[in-house]
Amino acid sequence: MLPTVTVQQLKEAMPIFNALVGRLVHLSPEQLPSRELRIRCAIADFILNSQEGTLEDRVYGLVSGMPLDVGTILPPQNGKRRN
Repeated sequence: MLPTVTVQQLKEAMPIFNALVGRLVHLSPEQLPSRELRIRCAIADFILNSQEGTLEDRVYGLVSGMPLDVGTILPPQNGKRRN
């Protein structure tokens, strides 16, 4: 299981990931985003930019197949997320 990352970490890593995929930059291992960020960037890129099916199809495909920790996704009755 990959560790989680923050939304901000993912947003910051995405341009680096895109540059790496496009072979526009060559970075040392220390400059690369972490493994979990690279994998999550690849998934986000596929969902957002793939020409395979529709965006809706890609979202449904991801959500239907991923394991979820319901305690961190669904808010309790008072509407506040549990940490």
